[in-house]
Amino acid sequence: MKKTLLSLSARLSLMLVCCTMAMSAFGAAVTVTYNGVKYKSDKKQTYLMVVAAPYSGDIEVAASVFVSSINKELPVTEVGSSAFAELDKLTSVTLPESITKIGDYAFDSAENLKTVDMKDNVTYIGHWAFRNCYNLENLKLSKSLTFIGNYCFDKNYKMKEITFPATLKNIGGYAFEGNPQLITVYSLATTPPAVKKGYLDGEEIYTIFDDNDYTGRVLYVPAGCVDEYK
Repeated sequence: MKKTLLSLSARLSLMLVCCTMAMSAFGAAVTVTYNGVKYKSDKKQTYLMVVAAPYSGDIEVAASVFVSSINKELPVTEVGSSAFAELDKLTSVTLPESITKIGDYAFDSAENLKTVDMKDNVTYIGHWAFRNCYNLENLKLSKSLTFIGNYCFDKNYKMKEITFPATLKNIGGYAFEGNPQLITVYSLATTPPAVKKGYLDGEEIYTIFDDNDYTGRVLYVPAGCVDEYK
């Protein structure tokens, strides 16, 4: 009887250890590097986000990546915070249709970035995401975009024209500060996007630009919506 109890106890202990290991593996984020780009999963291991890209030139983000440690292929749905930040030799980035979110500081101070190929499933661009991208000139916003963060495109010296999609609901304060060549803005939304308030010379204001007078700047809005935008 004692041997049987000991054997049962040992088996239960072994089962407990195995279950604990399995739960630990399932509840932890995993990382993988593919074509030089580093990706990290969420804790439930259902999707991947870009977390680093330590090289220059042209980068194409994968739509999905096989993660051998969990024997599963996961979709890439986010560009994580600061993923491409300060890569001063980065020239272009192509995002797949699977990407829905671009995090805070994602491309911050990528000073020589010229082109970002953004597909139409992106709904969110975070704060300071493209700040100090001095040479960014080829960027078309997603047709599904709803949110642009604070100072998102601050000091994009080469940007001349931008189109806000009909889906856009919120624009952060000073989102386009320091854009001297940006004089043509199209907004396709029949309801004007909400603009976050900021401060200028001590006064509280609602603006997406700065205090510089860029003569000739024009905002085009849908027919019949001029009064709402005013």
